[in-house]
Amino acid sequence: ELSKEEILKLYLNKIFLGNHAYGVGAAAQIYYGTSIDKLTIAQLAMIAGLPKAPSTNNPISNPERALKRRNYILKRMYTLRYISVEEYKIAVNTPITAKIYNLIPKVDGLYVAEMVRSYLVGRFGEQVLHKGYRVFTTIDSSLQQKANIAIRKNLLRYDRRHGYTGAIANIPIPKDEDKLEENELEKWAAKVLKQYPVLGDLIPSIVLKVNRKSIVVFNSKAGQFTIKWKGLSWARRYITSYRRGRHPKNARAIVKSGDIIMATPSKIKQNVDDTNDVSKDVSKEQPLIQVDMQNLKFKDISWRLSQVPKVEGALVTINPNDGGILALAGGFHYFNSKFNRVTQAKRQPGSTFKPFIYSAALSRGFSPNYSINDAPIVYKIGGGKRWRPRNYSKRYYGWTTIKRALAYSHNVSSVRLLEKVGVDYTIEHLTNFGFKKDSMPKNLTIALGTGEVTPLKLVSGYAVFANGGFRVKPYFIDRIENSYGKVIYSSNPLKICRKCPAEILTSELDEAKEILTSHTNCDQIPNYAPKAITSYNAYSMTSMLKDVIRIGTAKRARKLKRRDMAGKTGTTSNLRDAWFVGYNSDIVTTVWVGFDKPRSLGYKETGGRTALPMWMDFMSLALRGTPIKDVPEKYQKSERKTRKSRNSKNRKSRKSKISDKKKKKRAVRKKSTVIPEILF
Repeated sequence: ELSKEEILKLYLNKIFLGNHAYGVGAAAQIYYGTSIDKLTIAQLAMIAGLPKAPSTNNPISNPERALKRRNYILKRMYTLRYISVEEYKIAVNTPITAKIYNLIPKVDGLYVAEMVRSYLVGRFGEQVLHKGYRVFTTIDSSLQQKANIAIRKNLLRYDRRHGYTGAIANIPIPKDEDKLEENELEKWAAKVLKQYPVLGDLIPSIVLKVNRKSIVVFNSKAGQFTIKWKGLSWARRYITSYRRGRHPKNARAIVKSGDIIMATPSKIKQNVDDTNDVSKDVSKEQPLIQVDMQNLKFKDISWRLSQVPKVEGALVTINPNDGGILALAGGFHYFNSKFNRVTQAKRQPGSTFKPFIYSAALSRGFSPNYSINDAPIVYKIGGGKRWRPRNYSKRYYGWTTIKRALAYSHNVSSVRLLEKVGVDYTIEHLTNFGFKKDSMPKNLTIALGTGEVTPLKLVSGYAVFANGGFRVKPYFIDRIENSYGKVIYSSNPLKICRKCPAEILTSELDEAKEILTSHTNCDQIPNYAPKAITSYNAYSMTSMLKDVIRIGTAKRARKLKRRDMAGKTGTTSNLRDAWFVGYNSDIVTTVWVGFDKPRSLGYKETGGRTALPMWMDFMSLALRGTPIKDVPEKYQKSERKTRKSRNSKNRKSRKSKISDKKKKKRAVRKKSTVIPEILF
């Protein structure tokens, strides 16, 4: 049973007070831009007058009625001796200071906010949105900001490489603009621009005048300003993903008067630390992202013509040791597209899926030094058709170790390896990483990543390699508190127990509890993460994936100067998707770039060129100042014995074949061998 004070507190925290304000705390923020404990007596009285009639007594829509109501409440406060006569006189003579303050969150996490809203409604119903619940997420605000910076910066980079698609719209400027006073023209322009949202630091602007090598522009943030030729010259006309028009010779070839464009600040040394931009080689132009528009001195900066990218992307980072999502960007900007590509976009992962195939090979007894023939091969696929897997380079490399084949992302070697391991065995192995059997094609094309996965599913799969072989589940809500501060929900993420015996990690929960009673080194019974692969498998895969960065398709990432990083590039057929997944033992990050309606990204827009720089930009900031953290190397004694026996068998078999392999390698260099057609 609630006391009168508790009922009043609950009422004041839930009541509607106009302008989307629910509760007195929200009203203080919306009407006065501060917390309720910092309000004056006059301001408190104004809010106290709202419950009776939040619209009629509203200081924004009806200031006269609001003033009368406020003064009545002040008089009652004086009569009841809550305030002194001096305080009453000061408050009653204070003018109305209320206005609408747009609440600016400390970090742009709108995709996560929508995930939270959807979860709450699904769990508690629509009424939960008015109950004053507080939700604590796993998001790291610093990493979230860095994720936003990385995705927007690199999507803009890609967009500029492919040309200018034109103005958003064209609004004819009044014919008598010369007769209009400057402030009247700006009022007209501000009214026109209201319908176009600000996206990060892309600010809707209108072109007022076009000169030969510059344009005069207006936006509501900076007023009138000039974009010089340096900020315009990049805008070659977009034709296709593979073609651009000629370099423009003047501003009139790019824009015209009345064009609605996006403008962005281009140089602010005091606001952006670009000293660690590890991917400057991609583009010399460095846009500014997440600029603090409130405190910006516009006279100190230059501007650049920009545009909202049609290409989209996704970036998600998780803690591999418990699955907590640390940062999530589901697209360029939530206000541009509310579709969350991290959780909703099912795309082919391309070569980023190969590590799971190679993990199955290790599980089957193959070693990283096992040699396989990277030579042409043809398969019948029914209907008289044939499938010829090819490498991206359109070359073949003969006998090579599977470790090297993964580093250089050889497609043919991967298909041949899968054939030896077995499709059924591999698909069964994939379920250990959380992939569903029905989402994977049951044929050899799975070696090239032809199944469909979301970025979140892919990053959780790589977490198994990063944490030493345990399968964790991604989660984003840590706890939920009601309006009284009582915890009504607390997450119970899967925990990693490296000291626990293997039978606990592979048994059902009830069986595990019984087993635990005989093991004193595990004194409590948390929700254990199951063992997905052996520690040896995870460590070996990480060693192989480090070579991708050290010598392979992601060697650009060596600029990070981190020996603990491992990862894999991925590109799908016809360059429709670009991927990179990379990690150390503390953080796993997946990056994807592509169009929502799949089409080619353009010439050489591979995972190594398009997605990797985004990952590098994020990781260079996320890992700054952190120590080197390798994946746990220790593995169980039983695993060690199994590994030794497999290696000895492999050595014996290789000795008998070593002379034949040398002959085959020489033969492949002279002329590639075509393997007989095989049904699958």
